[in-house]
Amino acid sequence: MAAAVGLSSKNPDFFYLAAASRDFGFTEGSRDSDQIALTEFGRDVVCAPNKQQEEAKLREALLKIDIFRSVLDYYKGANLPEMQYLGNTLVREFKLDPSLHEEFSRLFRENTAFLKIGSGFGSESSEPPTPSARSKDVSSSTVVLAEPRKETGLKCFAIMPFRERATVRPKGFFDEVLRALIAPSGRDAGFEVITANRDGSDVIQATIVNQLLDADLVIADLTENNPNVLFELGLRIAEDKPVALIRAKRDARNLRCR
Repeated sequence: MAAAVGLSSKNPDFFYLAAASRDFGFTEGSRDSDQIALTEFGRDVVCAPNKQQEEAKLREALLKIDIFRSVLDYYKGANLPEMQYLGNTLVREFKLDPSLHEEFSRLFRENTAFLKIGSGFGSESSEPPTPSARSKDVSSSTVVLAEPRKETGLKCFAIMPFRERATVRPKGFFDEVLRALIAPSGRDAGFEVITANRDGSDVIQATIVNQLLDADLVIADLTENNPNVLFELGLRIAEDKPVALIRAKRDARNLRCR
């Protein structure tokens, strides 16, 4: 199973991947079990008869995580306040240890962005928000990946491929670059890190262009010289604004950028 997802069975990432799949209700078993198997619920996702039912099941899986369900209910959707106020609420209402606040915020935003959950989402229904509700929410086209520990007002916009086209890179490679490299680096440097909502669309929306040009810094991943990335980079350079260029690669031990 570990080999199938491109990891070693002793890799901590595989431990958390297996545990998360179990907690979302997709599988039974853990890294140390003799077998990891799909649950009936997991089969409903893998063998969904259409896109709508697959998305409904994935939203149902999100609500199996108590803290996700509770925060969605509390805020009546996925729009979270600034980290300072979110942290206060996580302690007061949900008794969540402060050391976990940033990780929770990142995971919550990534999951709700993947499922296209904005405002107007209730735990009583697995239906997605209406198009009109999403259109008023900036997160429908962009998503916040990380926030600085102290409010600085600085914004960093990451531009990179949505999916892997070269076979030398495994599926999820660019998501890992965002999660493991760009987001924490930007946060530690005092930036709110934003990127386009990675919903599989290659359309460059006006909202994305505006945020791209307004950001204090843009990080451009040129690993595959993606046409959209190069176009967005050209827009930024034409405005003579700061850009950081990276190429990501994986060696035998870890993921790294230069």
